[in-house]
Amino acid sequence: MAGAVQKTICGGLQAALPANTTTCYMGLFSVDNPTTTVAQCTGIIAAPGTLANLRVQLFTAPGAGDTRTFTVMLNGVATSLTCTISGTGTTGSDLVNTVAVVAGDYVSLRSTATGTPAATFLGFTCDFTPTNA
Repeated sequence: MAGAVQKTICGGLQAALPANTTTCYMGLFSVDNPTTTVAQCTGIIAAPGTLANLRVQLFTAPGAGDTRTFTVMLNGVATSLTCTISGTGTTGSDLVNTVAVVAGDYVSLRSTATGTPAATFLGFTCDFTPTNA
């Protein structure tokens, strides 16, 4: 279909997040271990477009009174594309907010925590829709 905009689903499967409040970063386009340094895991955007529909699934719930919050980072700065998973929950999503990106931008996913959430593996996805030129 001529002129149709194609959507790409990016995501990753990450090794265990620690059972503590350490801030961790993960690449949006990778299968890797989380790191405490955002610069070690950023992916580079190849074309202008929009990131949307963040979805996160934990293999183990945070636990009573504990939370994990996931935020898409753009060039090292937090965006409004975020979701929080609390207590016995294992899934979260942000299907409302979007982030405009341009070629050369760096993106990653940040995990922060409150309390002492259980260690867990996680999977996540995010839609990328290129700007129709």
